Amino acid sequence: MRRFGVTNIYLKIGLTLLILGVVLAAALWFTMPWEQPGGGLLGWATRASFLGGIVLYLIGRLVHASKRSSKA
Repeated sequence: MRRFGVTNIYLKIGLTLLILGVVLAAALWFTMPWEQPGGGLLGWATRASFLGGIVLYLIGRLVHASKRSSKA
């Protein structure tokens, strides 16, 4: 993971949530379960994981940049 610049916990969890959001979005797109009882829940989980991943990834990048600037 160090090779991709994922060095702190915020980046790891943020990237995981982003990937989960993309996978859920693909599942939602290909199955289109809106008529089924759990369809709304899948859409909500997709949006929540993707937006949560963006927020945590940005926080991780800020932490990474602040640590890098404090070393210099």
